[in-house]
Amino acid sequence: MECSALTAAAVYNGFDYKPKIGCSGNWGERRHPELFKEIPASELRPGDFVSATFGCDVGVTSHIAIVAAPPDANGNIIVYQQSGHGKTSHFAKSKLSRFKDGNHSRWIGPGL
Repeated sequence: MECSALTAAAVYNGFDYKPKIGCSGNWGERRHPELFKEIPASELRPGDFVSATFGCDVGVTSHIAIVAAPPDANGNIIVYQQSGHGKTSHFAKSKLSRFKDGNHSRWIGPGL
C-alpha cells in the first residue's frame, strides 16, 4: 500500500464512499471541489488531509497524509501516513512546511 491508497481506505471506512481520486496530488479542492474544502493551516484538525504536491506530475515526489494532531507553535504536525510499498502505516511528526500551503483539505463529500 502507498499513501494515496491509505487515504482512500480511510475515506471508504469512515464515510462508506469509495473515492476514485488517484495520486496524492489530487487529494484537494483544486482537483475535486465536490469532495474537499481547502482550509488554512491554522484550522487543521484530526482527519483532515495534507498533501506535499498539487497534481500528479511524473518525476515529482508527492505525498498525502492524514492529520492526527493540529500543528503546534513550532510548525510541527502529527500525521498518520504510509511511506511506501512494503512499509507499515504509522504516526509521524513532520514539519507542516513539508506540505504545500493551499493543499490542506477537509472532506466534504458523501457520507457526512
